[in-house]
Amino acid sequence: MTPVLLRAAVGAIALFTAAGAAQAASVTLTDWAYGSGVSVEGAYVSPDVPARGNSYRHSFSVEAGAFKGSWLADGQSAATDFITYCVELEETFSFGRQAMTGYQLVGGLDYFGSQAKVDLLGRLMTYVGQNASAVDTAFESAALQLAIWNTVYDKDTSVRSGSGFNLAEGRPLRALGDYANELLLAAAGVSSIYDISVLQRNGSQDFLMASLRQGPAKPASNDVPEPGSAALALLALGAAGAGLRRRKA
Repeated sequence: MTPVLLRAAVGAIALFTAAGAAQAASVTLTDWAYGSGVSVEGAYVSPDVPARGNSYRHSFSVEAGAFKGSWLADGQSAATDFITYCVELEETFSFGRQAMTGYQLVGGLDYFGSQAKVDLLGRLMTYVGQNASAVDTAFESAALQLAIWNTVYDKDTSVRSGSGFNLAEGRPLRALGDYANELLLAAAGVSSIYDISVLQRNGSQDFLMASLRQGPAKPASNDVPEPGSAALALLALGAAGAGLRRRKA
């Protein structure tokens, strides 16, 4: 679910202000951003369900990684190309050229209900944005997706421990888990320069968004960013896009 602006004439985007309120939007996701997804499996506990033994845990077996496509908010004259990551493990979506309508751009604190989660997600995006080679392959983007899920579903900085989210054991997943943990630990050592929001739709997968703050680093607010600032933030995170261009056609 982490965002990279691939191509956008930012000046052509119609700006709007949506502080403290959800903004209607549509989302089109066409393919994996880095060539493919990576198979992962494990277990998790839904954030809104108390962890009361194994009966409350759910198994997952999915393809993880970044997606590319575009999003269009009400009031914009043109869609913005971006790369994003999943927020949920309970919901799905399908690639296609048809826009998925009915989304709302919701402020991070309003969505997650936890400033700690919002801040760590912002730190993850900051670390990736400031280190161009950190995420520019399918493997690395899958590890970042695991780090995002761990942040959403757990309270620690390891995808192998805790009661909320755990990656399955086994050699094929070991290196992936190691790198996800590296990202989580590295993110803990930086100050977030991004505000986090989510493209949300009931009954479908939700997608992570980030917008560059204006001014010094501070805890993420609950305000929904305007599309222009979101586009600039995604461009900063898009340093990894150089790897996308270098990679296979």
